[in-house]
Amino acid sequence: MEALPMHSTTTVLDLLERNARVTPLRTFCLQLEESAGKLQCLTIKYETLIQMVCNCQIWLKSHLPTFSTDISVAMLLDSDVGLIVHLFAAIGLGIPTFLLSNRLSPYRLRNLLLSRAPLVLLASKSCMPLAKEALELFGTNMQVRLQCSLQYQELLVPLREKTEKLHHGPPAHKAFALHTYGEGPPRFFVLPHRYLMTLADSAASGHGMMLSTFPLQHCCGLLAPMLSLTLPGVSFVATPTSWIPCADSVVQILRQFKVKSLITSPRILEHATKVPGGTSHLRKLDYVAYTSDVLLYEVGQQLAAAGVKLINVFSTAELGIISSLTYSPNRDWRFFRLRKDVLCNTIFSSDSECKLEIRPSGCNGYTRLDGTFIRNTTTSTDFRLMERSDKVVSLAQGILVRPWVIEDALNEHVNVCKALVYVLDPRVVVVIEPTTDMTELQRSQLEPDILSLIEDAFEYGQMHDLEKEVELEIIFCDFPRTVDEAALRDGIYKEIKRDGSMNST
Repeated sequence: MEALPMHSTTTVLDLLERNARVTPLRTFCLQLEESAGKLQCLTIKYETLIQMVCNCQIWLKSHLPTFSTDISVAMLLDSDVGLIVHLFAAIGLGIPTFLLSNRLSPYRLRNLLLSRAPLVLLASKSCMPLAKEALELFGTNMQVRLQCSLQYQELLVPLREKTEKLHHGPPAHKAFALHTYGEGPPRFFVLPHRYLMTLADSAASGHGMMLSTFPLQHCCGLLAPMLSLTLPGVSFVATPTSWIPCADSVVQILRQFKVKSLITSPRILEHATKVPGGTSHLRKLDYVAYTSDVLLYEVGQQLAAAGVKLINVFSTAELGIISSLTYSPNRDWRFFRLRKDVLCNTIFSSDSECKLEIRPSGCNGYTRLDGTFIRNTTTSTDFRLMERSDKVVSLAQGILVRPWVIEDALNEHVNVCKALVYVLDPRVVVVIEPTTDMTELQRSQLEPDILSLIEDAFEYGQMHDLEKEVELEIIFCDFPRTVDEAALRDGIYKEIKRDGSMNST
């Protein structure tokens, strides 16, 4: 089926109203619910969805301290249809909205709130303990009003008068914000409404029911509802509240709810091959898209040989999904293919290795992507991300070091703004930028915490005495301000290699 026609002024609320008017009984999503260990589903049709959004707008207008597009609201909600309803309602009201993952630690949540200073933190009932713990870390330095949100079940009950209509004003210029996932501390990107419409225009192939294992606070989680709004033949499965994806539950959903397409992480795909019947269920799908990391070559080859239609997808919080979601049997599963509406500058460092500068449709300038890419020798629009060469490093004494695990552990610490780890056998160099300026005494007091986190991050059971078995160097310094993660890593690495160390500041 063809996608609904869109113009440059088309909004999310336009698509919602059009679907509710033309196909009110079409399914927007299946909201899964767990009951007595079994999965059940609640069908959300478009006539129901528009009522839920209208109800949510009424509730937001009556519960915000002041109704104005000058305020901003942070949403710490469960990844279910209720989040979509709150987001659409806020967009219709023109309220800038910051989406927060409910999997953040209190420290990272606090730091994200500090970076945007919202007036209201809207939290679902299950997220209230996390929200309160994060706000307690502020002390009296910041005033954020904490408000408990409505659950999606409450939004199903009519809250409006029959004469009440959906509020559909122009979306705010900075409509909403997503934060990064993965390496390093998360940071927000404030995004225009056009970002959502680009997801809706992703030129995806396939039809029927779609499943994404990514949370709705992630661009790959938002993809499914936006495609449902756009493609008449597409609906999606909204996973149960507080669901943590794993291969077993994914295969169960594929089997039980006749899913036709899947977007997931490489790790879940790798484990799905070990689930009884997992590969056969994946083979039945129109496509299986994976993103966020590199899929192990042997696993990809195994799945491709079994007839699974793999698509490598590249996405970032800042730019959204910049690659095509269309499957082609002649396409190498290791490479993602840039969308036709994405402009790209390729900066080669060798015959095949390169940096990419990307300009999605509607953007004013180019953005350099983190990491190094390899271009397919047969197709100029196909690339794959090079895997970090230091993902697992073995020191001469046989100790395994996983720099990214150490970095993740350190980046959780309240006094660490960012940490980078370099393995220069026999040394392990840990470079830390503190959240605030520190005296020598404060740094020495912080070091035991740092050592404890590093020791915990090493392979369990292989470390007896960290300081005796590993030549560990901890450096405190201010990092140069750059949005390019790869350039930051390379710059500090070169300085360490040149000087044998770095000058602490």
